[in-house]
Amino acid sequence: MSLPDGSTVTDAEDVLAALADKSLLQLVDTGPDEPTRYRMLETLREYGLERLQDDGSLLDTRRRHARFQRDLVERAAPRLRGHDQIGWYRRLDREHDDILVALRFAIEQGDADTAVRIAAELGWYWLVHDDHEEAYAALDAALAVPGRTPLGARATVQGLHLVARIATDRLQFDDREPILQALQAIPDVPPSQTHPLLVLLGPCRALLDGGPTGPAFAAAVEAALDHPDPWARATTLVFRAQLAENRGDVTAQRTGVTQALELYRAVGDRWGQSMCWQGLAHTSRLLGDLRRSIAEYERALGLVEELGVHGNDEIQLQLQMFDNYRRLGDPVAAQRWYDRARAGAERSRSTEVRAVVALA
Repeated sequence: MSLPDGSTVTDAEDVLAALADKSLLQLVDTGPDEPTRYRMLETLREYGLERLQDDGSLLDTRRRHARFQRDLVERAAPRLRGHDQIGWYRRLDREHDDILVALRFAIEQGDADTAVRIAAELGWYWLVHDDHEEAYAALDAALAVPGRTPLGARATVQGLHLVARIATDRLQFDDREPILQALQAIPDVPPSQTHPLLVLLGPCRALLDGGPTGPAFAAAVEAALDHPDPWARATTLVFRAQLAENRGDVTAQRTGVTQALELYRAVGDRWGQSMCWQGLAHTSRLLGDLRRSIAEYERALGLVEELGVHGNDEIQLQLQMFDNYRRLGDPVAAQRWYDRARAGAERSRSTEVRAVVALA
């Protein structure tokens, strides 16, 4: 394989190894199946930047870096919902700082195409990690860059931007008019060109226009269930099930969530499976079956831990386990789960989560 300057991957590996031998680079500790990674000393980084600046190649190098990161996230995005998602989440975790550097550079340079494409593919990663503020800031900045962009990528950024506005309390769920305006501003694009989460655009518009019992909403849901992506169909089933629970139809909720669980399991998405187990656990508790609720919450937690996304969702699940054991009259188990939630809250950047744990 040749690199842009004509050298080969083997040449580059030899140079990196030689630099590490001279302590100019540091080996980063990675897993046994992970590629070798290096950390550059700050003095060497500054020297390299100066040399690139002196020979006039800094701007081109940063453009190539931005394109590399853009291509990486576009390759990773669909895999974040599949059987090999764990490895891809780990890779994006490792590359996250570099991806942000590329995104900021694209924004600073007015490169709307690169900025929007990176944001479109990384937005879901941020939301799953509960990095809602970072997601909002990046998505907002990318949308503000003027210029031509792929219609599907822009629609995806608009949709995820709306989710981030709600997640960061910039919009409330009952702010009907601004949410409807934001939904209507998102163009209808062929499903293959957008993130499958946008399958909910039609049902959400119909819900805000005519309510959950109107014929338009039922038709929109049926249309969404025809989406070619099984992940999108599963997400639609969860959305409909949540509305069923809101109107007190627990049977419909459990049926829909169970159907969604099978689809998420088939595609390999642990995040989706965890959400389904949480929904089942919640209704089991409403029905008074605390033992079953505990078992279902444990399934949800196991999937979150397997995925390695240690965010606020994990803390909320631990609080639910605490509450179930407290209701069962098992103070020892309840305290154990509360201690886990409190430890997670102390590491969390969310003041809301810390407050919820403190008041539990």
